[in-house]
Amino acid sequence: MAGALMCQPVRMLWLASLIALVGAPGWGHAEEAAAQYPPAKYVLDVTVEKGKEEDKVVISVDGRIEPKIFPFQGPHNMMVVVDIPGTTMRTKQNKIPVDGRCIKRVRIGQHESPTKVRVVLDLLGETACGVVQPELELGDPEHPTEAPTRLVVTIRKAKGKSP
Repeated sequence: MAGALMCQPVRMLWLASLIALVGAPGWGHAEEAAAQYPPAKYVLDVTVEKGKEEDKVVISVDGRIEPKIFPFQGPHNMMVVVDIPGTTMRTKQNKIPVDGRCIKRVRIGQHESPTKVRVVLDLLGETACGVVQPELELGDPEHPTEAPTRLVVTIRKAKGKSP
C-alpha cells in the first residue's frame, strides 16, 4: 500500500510534465517549418528503438502532421496517446511488443470518424518515466515514401527514481 501511495505523486508529476511538454516552445517551430509540406495521408510505419535509459517510438508519415499527444491513465497503467488526424494506416501491424525500459507495448489503430491513426504507448507501471519533447524530423516532400517525415516520441527513465 505504501508503494501505491508513493506512485501517485510520481504520476501527477509525470502528467504535469507531459501536459507542459505538448505546449512547449520549440515544438511549434517544427510545425511551422513543416507548413511547406503537403498534409500527410498515410502513416507508413511505426517502429520502436530500445535504449539503455529510454525507449523511442518512431512514426513515419508521408507529409505534414499536427499530432495530438496526451497522457491517459488506463485501468492498469499510464499511457501516452499520439493521434495523427487526417491519416490512414499503411502499416499492417497493430501491436508491437516492446518490454523496454519504460514502454511495455505499442498499439496502433485506425479511427474512422474523424479519420485518424492512434498510436498508444502502454507504459510499464512500476518504472518512473518521463516524456522528452517529441521531435519532428522532416522528410523529402518530393519522395515521401523513400524519405518520410518522422515523429519521434522518447520516453526516458526518470533519474534518481526506482521502483
